Amino acid sequence: MIRGFLILLLFLSSTFRAWSQPQLVVGIVVDQMRYDYLQRYADRFCDSGFKRLMGNGFTYSNAQYNYVPTYTGPGHASIYTGTTPSNHGIIANDWFDRGKGDLLYCAEDAGVESVGSKNKGMSPKNLFSTTITDQLALSTSRQSKIIGISVKDRGAILPAGHAATGAFWFDPKLGKMQSSSWYGKELPKWMEAFNREGKALSYLDQSWNTLYPITSYSASAPDNNAYEGQLKKGADPVFPYDLKELQKDWGYKLLSFTPFSNSYLVDAAIAALIGEKMGKDAICDFLCLSFSATDYAGHFFGPQAVEIEDMYLRLDRDIARLLYVLDQEVGKGNYSVFLTADHGANEVPKQLNDYGMPGGVFRLDSIQARLEMALENQFGDKLIHGIYNEQVYLNHSKIAELNLALDQVAAFCKQVLVQEEGFYAVYTLSEIMTGKSEYHALIRNGYHPKRSGDVFIQTMPGWMEHWSYGTTHGSGYSYDTHVPILLYGYGIQQGSSSRKVFITDIAPSMSLILGIQFPSANTGEILKEAIGH
Repeated sequence: MIRGFLILLLFLSSTFRAWSQPQLVVGIVVDQMRYDYLQRYADRFCDSGFKRLMGNGFTYSNAQYNYVPTYTGPGHASIYTGTTPSNHGIIANDWFDRGKGDLLYCAEDAGVESVGSKNKGMSPKNLFSTTITDQLALSTSRQSKIIGISVKDRGAILPAGHAATGAFWFDPKLGKMQSSSWYGKELPKWMEAFNREGKALSYLDQSWNTLYPITSYSASAPDNNAYEGQLKKGADPVFPYDLKELQKDWGYKLLSFTPFSNSYLVDAAIAALIGEKMGKDAICDFLCLSFSATDYAGHFFGPQAVEIEDMYLRLDRDIARLLYVLDQEVGKGNYSVFLTADHGANEVPKQLNDYGMPGGVFRLDSIQARLEMALENQFGDKLIHGIYNEQVYLNHSKIAELNLALDQVAAFCKQVLVQEEGFYAVYTLSEIMTGKSEYHALIRNGYHPKRSGDVFIQTMPGWMEHWSYGTTHGSGYSYDTHVPILLYGYGIQQGSSSRKVFITDIAPSMSLILGIQFPSANTGEILKEAIGH
């Protein structure tokens, strides 16, 4: 009888843990984090945050995105699926859907309802590939606890995958975390308790001042400059910011533009860790944490602002706090961490120009109007649905009605658009499919036949769609594609490499550490220096 019981235990152990695994994996995505931030602010990072990950783990200093456009939705999807939008289908944050006749948001799902709020239903339905988190769920018969947490819905949903225990994101109207009926009809009790604490309001009941004396900051622009947005209309964008006063106009949305949003998400992650008892048994769990305030602030202030520098100095401390709790709750050496970004960011074009450097902005609405007029003059109809994500979507049905060829109309669009200031080149779909240049390959990797456009725009370096202040992203240039990859903990070697690697390499590498199947559409390679395979 005892022998039979031991055989049963051995069978169960081999079913769920046939090889050694970490007890927990923590995937961290810092929205809009350029690699240079790690170097620029390094002298004031504490020893237990970014420096701990880099010093005791493995750093890739030449990690790149290998597709365009570089946005949040496709970034998170690519990190966790190990492939590009050409396979996983999340080609942008939203795109023109020919069947719907309108824009489709990447996490949109009319078949589910919001939980904890009255917003639209969201889910991972539009993601065509499995994720590393899905593969973990499959390998343990869904016994792994898999949680996604972010300010943005897409930052929580896409990493957590299709089979997640839960995904939670911030409701800027209520100042609470919300979810979707995809994961269950109610918020879990630990999340309800977290919401009752009212942490969002408490974080806004203070001033945001610099962590250190402002004169010691390395930001290239002075605190008061023309490159930033104004949190208070008519007021200079300078420290300190009275958040309690600003909230009267902004509401809870204000939190996402401050470093305290990152603190709030770490609080939520810790609540999930404890509430779900993650990393407490032999079955590996997965926590997906995506910081969004870095992107909101980046768009608003630009990458050279004092506000951005202070944001990262404070984020460093929040990461240190998270690692401390992981040490206490899961144990040093029992968990694995990766940290990366979903894209980088351009410099503020006005600042580039003021420093004598090339860059600029273009008005896409004006460009589209000129293209429509040219098409109407040439063919008698506008013949496009619009320009989205720097792609022209041709109206296929109207073109067929006029007995025109798609290639003919696409070539005409190219002829018109290539004359626009700030556009380096314009490509038709046939040119993209046969092109030999590196940029052709980037567009191909971002192209999905069911979702992408017909004509593709490559901007000049440093140029972007008009933005009143701050910056944006989306191109295939290094300022948008160069991001950090930091690996730390269980299964990770100590060291660094300047070898060119891609963001899609994270998922298969972590899959090897976990001993699970790669995501279904994986095209990534193994980060062999980091994991010793």
